[in-house]
Amino acid sequence: MLSKSIITQWVEFFNAGDASALSFLYHSSAIKEFATGKRIEGRKNIWDTYKQEFSSAKMVCIVDRMQASDDMVTLEWKDLLDLRGCSIFKIVDEVIVLNGLGKSTSGIAQP
Repeated sequence: MLSKSIITQWVEFFNAGDASALSFLYHSSAIKEFATGKRIEGRKNIWDTYKQEFSSAKMVCIVDRMQASDDMVTLEWKDLLDLRGCSIFKIVDEVIVLNGLGKSTSGIAQP
């Protein structure tokens, strides 16, 4: 399923700390929401955010489970500290238009 392969690529770019490649998986006016309540819009702002985060910490997304439908992907993940969360992606025309959150058992981390 194409939507699942896009998010598999997202995980690879995230784990590589590649803000540029990661941001190009997003639509130019995509929305990204964080567990902290922060909400950003637009590929450039998403790139800026990832670039800043990757420069300040080594972040890793370990996939626990990924479920996909035609245009939605739910990614259950953990990090190296075993903090866990869930990210929800809406895919339209092979790009991410919405990256929201489901739940976070840690309340701290959100890829």
